[in-house]
Amino acid sequence: MPVVTGRRAIYEALRDPLSGLGWSARAAGWWTLGAAEGWTYVVTAGTASGGMQAGHARAALYVGARLDVIEAEVARLCNVADSYQTRTVTMNIGYTMPAHTWREWHVTEELAPSVAAEMAEAVHDHTLPFLGNLIRDPAAVLAETEKSRTHQSVGLARHILLSLRYRGAEDGLALVAEMREVLEHRSDPAAAEQRAVLEVLAERVS
Repeated sequence: MPVVTGRRAIYEALRDPLSGLGWSARAAGWWTLGAAEGWTYVVTAGTASGGMQAGHARAALYVGARLDVIEAEVARLCNVADSYQTRTVTMNIGYTMPAHTWREWHVTEELAPSVAAEMAEAVHDHTLPFLGNLIRDPAAVLAETEKSRTHQSVGLARHILLSLRYRGAEDGLALVAEMREVLEHRSDPAAAEQRAVLEVLAERVS
């Protein structure tokens, strides 16, 4: 009999407990839940099995939220697909729990149901209140998007669009000027993409 992978086991085991809490199953290992004021909560399960026996895996949940209108605009600016999998903020579930640290679980086919129940309980008891507070706090949202604004054009566009939304044109233009300086001496393709995004955003608010 073929061994059921830890990934498949946890994906299947999570379906019922998360659906019971109102989450909608999407692609394998992905769930969404409508939230307030144009936000959508997103949960995805990730696994790793390197160095483990067949059928065993380390599983983690990555939780976040997307502000749908912002992500649609980011997709247009950066010429990428707009998808529920594109999140405005995202983190390992452990950072929404009291210990505030990375959290993962050991999973096998036998352990998957109890692990999934524990994960779903953590989503309900900790993640939903955490994300609810986060999306109501513009400063907290910007603190999260600040972390990825220099990594790629998508992160840059997202952070500046949110700054324009929450803080206004003056703050947005200041960020554009700051990033122009950061990118001034770079000639790599990623920097060229970021500069193109900056020019579009500068024209929009000037």
